[in-house]
Amino acid sequence: YLNMSGSGKSILGLWLYRSGEQEWAVKQGSPLHKRRNHWANEKAEREIKCSESVASSDKTSIIFTLKNQVGGLARALQVFQELGINVLHLELQNADPSVTQADVLVDIECDAKHLDKVIHMLQREVQSVNYASAQITGDYPPPTPLSACSSFDFGEMHWFPRKISDLDNAQNVLMYGSALDADHPGFKDPVYRKRREQFSAIANSYKYGNPIPRMQYTPEEIKTWGVVFRKLHELYAKYAVPEYMENWPQLVKYCGYREDNLPQLQDVSSFLKRKTGFQLRPVAGYLSPRDFLSGLAFRVFHCTQYIRHSSDPFYTPEPDCCHELLGHMPLLANPSFAQFSQEIGLASLGASDEDIDKIAT
Repeated sequence: YLNMSGSGKSILGLWLYRSGEQEWAVKQGSPLHKRRNHWANEKAEREIKCSESVASSDKTSIIFTLKNQVGGLARALQVFQELGINVLHLELQNADPSVTQADVLVDIECDAKHLDKVIHMLQREVQSVNYASAQITGDYPPPTPLSACSSFDFGEMHWFPRKISDLDNAQNVLMYGSALDADHPGFKDPVYRKRREQFSAIANSYKYGNPIPRMQYTPEEIKTWGVVFRKLHELYAKYAVPEYMENWPQLVKYCGYREDNLPQLQDVSSFLKRKTGFQLRPVAGYLSPRDFLSGLAFRVFHCTQYIRHSSDPFYTPEPDCCHELLGHMPLLANPSFAQFSQEIGLASLGASDEDIDKIAT
């Protein structure tokens, strides 16, 4: 058989195969085979050459409609084979068993004289025939450079990562990180500020493909996590959607989600990779919307490792690990939500600043 592709759809040429570069033949033993073993001897006598070369021939596009039944297409293509017509291109539309007719488009090389014979013979095999011709001179215009095509003009387009490792260059932290504003709860706490510098150093030095460093969280940090964890669990039963709750047992089992344990990002990343293909990447603070959305396009979620200040466990002016691990991770383990998140990220690649603002909000 011959597997022909046109208009994005694969079609099957029943009982047909390609025996050469410029001819069609009927497979031996098929219902359409006329059992004429002397075809090979008479081939030269039957073959009508349409031109001496492509440079001096006409290119003709023929559209014909045939009944969607076994053998109809084979009989139509046999016309070209018997006349020695070179078929350049073939497409079949409406190739659906529920459709009673099918339209066939063929591009052939043939001059006006022999085109009349083609049309005449096709009319005996198909329901209707239409055609259009174009002279092939062989003098083609020079190819247009891609850079000159407006649809490929990247001159004013914002840079965006082409591969996942390019995210190493998309780490524009807009606020906080190792520095804290005066209104931050931990601004006056030198111990907390020093701790934040450690988290920032880890995030800023991280490169794609490396495991996320594991943190030894302090008792105070674990206590703050436990306060938030316990309060949210009181609210989940009433307010959380099923898609959020469905993966909680696995997060507890594989990632150590407990009131007395702050999960490690690498454990959560490995879990998500198996569930939905998402993976985590440490970030020093509030990432720019463009860079954050770029990560989603590659199913990468930028995630903070630090935790909010213990003086106000129910408030943080920036994303922290409570926000990331308790807010985002359960939904990123849901395949539908993960796909939705990636599509938003893909829509952001190369977008204007105005469009980024719309997508991010």
